[in-house]
Amino acid sequence: MNQHFTNLIIDVENSYHSDAIIVTFFKENCTNGFIVMGAHKSSPFSRIFRKSLAYTFIKEIKVPIFIAHN
Repeated sequence: MNQHFTNLIIDVENSYHSDAIIVTFFKENCTNGFIVMGAHKSSPFSRIFRKSLAYTFIKEIKVPIFIAHN
């Protein structure tokens, strides 16, 4: 990726609150862009404990989102 994008920064968040950090970043910094992400189906049981990040993006971030479903 760095060969095509000279100012690319990749930041991996390993935190319990990483979803909130990512949402806050996009709310503050991404007014003219879009989000591309992958998603997979989760069971209803697992959704009790953790909501999908894709669902959070759709509800809270007002930019176009492309989700490739696996």
